[in-house]
Amino acid sequence: MNAFLAALNVVLFALFIGVATDAPFRTFIQNHQTLIAGLLAIGAALIAFAGALRQAQATARAAELQITALQQQTEKNYNAAIQSIEASASNTDKQIEALQYQTERNYNAAVDSIKASANNTDRQIAALRQQTQDEFEFRHQEADRNRKSLIAALYAEIKAIELGIERRKYIELCKEKIEKLKVDRNTRLPEFGFSQNYMPVLDAAAGRIGELPPDIAQGVAKVGILAKSSLDQANLVHEIGMRDQPTDPADPSARPSPISGEYKIGLMKLLLADAEALTAAIEDILPKLKAHLEAMPD
Repeated sequence: MNAFLAALNVVLFALFIGVATDAPFRTFIQNHQTLIAGLLAIGAALIAFAGALRQAQATARAAELQITALQQQTEKNYNAAIQSIEASASNTDKQIEALQYQTERNYNAAVDSIKASANNTDRQIAALRQQTQDEFEFRHQEADRNRKSLIAALYAEIKAIELGIERRKYIELCKEKIEKLKVDRNTRLPEFGFSQNYMPVLDAAAGRIGELPPDIAQGVAKVGILAKSSLDQANLVHEIGMRDQPTDPADPSARPSPISGEYKIGLMKLLLADAEALTAAIEDILPKLKAHLEAMPD
């Protein structure tokens, strides 16, 4: 197209020179004005077409440049987006790895804490169990010591009662008085009243009988009951005997309130029965108390 336009410019230039310098040529031009005008119109059209073509080519080149630039920008944006996505994915992977690491650390820390707490709880339970066992053993030993002290005191007191009965010969005295009363109804009753408590341990142990073994507790209770009954009966005999004193020593039958011999015999038999029962109960319980004392640790 450029060569064609160059040739057309040469032709037009030649025509202009010919018209300006050559008279026959001007005559030819004048005679063929219509042809020449058509040719010039065609040339002008070709020149306009060439200009439009150049404009179209320039527009096409500009469009191509824009398309190229857009492609480059698009590719650049695509690459940037890919890099951003890859960076974001890498960052996400790092965050996931960090989260996994932190989660694992937290899990391990929680497991360690639970184990430590369990170990501490086990130690506390073991310490509490040991403390409870020590306390139980101490209380048990203390209870054994108190029980042994109680049994020893009961043994000593019951033994003293037995010795008192033997030393004062209560049973023999009761039997002797009964035989004398059978012969002489005016025989005076024995005067062995008791004005004080001779069984303080038995009285104090009443609330602690449950601490003793069943057979010993039963025997001690039996001795206590029979001892009190014997004391009450002895005091009653003493009181009746004091009321049975003669008002006139020369006349033994002279009494302020004479008491029949049968009544006095009955009192003495009751006293004898109590004394014999008490002695039997003492003879039964003392060996048990002694054996239990010897079996108990110091």
